[in-house]
Amino acid sequence: HEYALENGADVLNMSFSVPDLGNLRGLWRWMSEHAIAAGLVLVSGAGNFQQTEPVPVQLRTPEAIPSVIAVGGVDRDSTLAGFSSMGP
Repeated sequence: HEYALENGADVLNMSFSVPDLGNLRGLWRWMSEHAIAAGLVLVSGAGNFQQTEPVPVQLRTPEAIPSVIAVGGVDRDSTLAGFSSMGP
């Protein structure tokens, strides 16, 4: 996020997901809060775990961090795609 801030970004797209990081999850949360306090909007894909994991486990880092906007997938009718993760 430092690179994004130094180069004038307003939005940081994080289209990736990592497994549960345990104790390191606090570091992701700190980074998110720091980036938002500096003026960045953080956006992350919600993931593609609807068919393999129950709610609320579907959301992972970084999209599970409260200050990150999680974006799900929709189909042509604008309804939730069968693969798209969702959270509480």
